[in-house]
Amino acid sequence: MPFVFVRCSNLVKKARSATQGDTSMEWLKPFMTERKYRKGDIVCKKDDPADEMFLTVTGNFRVTEIGVELPPGRLMGELGFLSPDNRGRRRSNAPRTGTS
Repeated sequence: MPFVFVRCSNLVKKARSATQGDTSMEWLKPFMTERKYRKGDIVCKKDDPADEMFLTVTGNFRVTEIGVELPPGRLMGELGFLSPDNRGRRRSNAPRTGTS
């Protein structure tokens, strides 16, 4: 059992260390394209191909199927884009809900 404890302890230390790093999305900017959405515009539609993910800069977006409001500075659509389990499809609708 001590071996398992040591391995878990090291894993926890590595996880803590990883979360202390720079979480800025600045390094992604060269790969991004700016888009503008108005209130009510649908950014992602359920079952559409998930061939991109989004970083919200301004405005709020609602993930309708789970009732979550995403404020500026959040990634959106990454599960469909990165997950091999969903067969490359969107899992939810995401309309823009506000102007902030």
